[in-house]
Amino acid sequence: MARARSLETLLTLQEAVQDLESQLEIGERWEKGSPAWIATQAMIDSRAYCQAINKLEGLVVGRLFELGKVHQAGTGYKLRKHIGKALKSRSEAIRNAVKKYNYAAAMLKPPRPPLDVQTVLDHVYLGQFDLLRESCHNIAEKPWAHATAREATTAYFKLRRSHEEVTWVLVEARRLQTWMKDEENLILHHIEQLQVTRPALSFQMRQDYSLLCATNSIHRQRLAALEADEHFDGKRDPGVRKGQEIQDLRVEEPVRSDQEVELEQGDEEGEDEDALQTLESTMTALSLYD
Repeated sequence: MARARSLETLLTLQEAVQDLESQLEIGERWEKGSPAWIATQAMIDSRAYCQAINKLEGLVVGRLFELGKVHQAGTGYKLRKHIGKALKSRSEAIRNAVKKYNYAAAMLKPPRPPLDVQTVLDHVYLGQFDLLRESCHNIAEKPWAHATAREATTAYFKLRRSHEEVTWVLVEARRLQTWMKDEENLILHHIEQLQVTRPALSFQMRQDYSLLCATNSIHRQRLAALEADEHFDGKRDPGVRKGQEIQDLRVEEPVRSDQEVELEQGDEEGEDEDALQTLESTMTALSLYD
């Protein structure tokens, strides 16, 4: 009885196949080894390989995000523990995905090299997975995947940003000129103030001022070379610092009389004598204990 039912089922299926072939106008059936059979089998294997890559890619990206969240500052203990459990389950899913990938890669002609599970788990950045480039989207054939196209794109954006950089260079060049002028005037102003009251300090500041002027002269030479360029369209004279106009501080210095200067020097000499007497008394006291 079972044999009769199986035979009846077989005949029904054969009739359904013949009806489908007549509707699709298939005159010749595919046989194993025929060109159409081989092409279709290659398409099926390629599709299975792409699906395995996409599955593996999704698991790897999810794992990388979870690893980044674990090491991120502000992640609490409970969340870390929850992410740790998720990483364990995801690691097992990655192992299964790698097995499916290796099977699909072996079915290709020519077969692709197998992948190690530990190698996948040790990767930290998505860019380390070269195999993900061979997905169904065929990224290797995209225009931006070629080195020439990438270099051209980089050069294009650099050219667009270069106009902004030129504007900022002009601004910074004038700021540097203004800073050097103000700094030199300020230091020279204090040098002249200390010339009478503290000549030693004034002499040391003048030495530093000479070194500063030598350094600024190098900057001025470079700024002059920049201004000599035919495309230079900025302002060539120094500006005025916003919020504080430093012009010539030496003119604003009040004139002091000779009596005021002598009184100030006398006070300083008195302070030096007091310090010397204190030092002598201290040395005398220490010599008593010898």
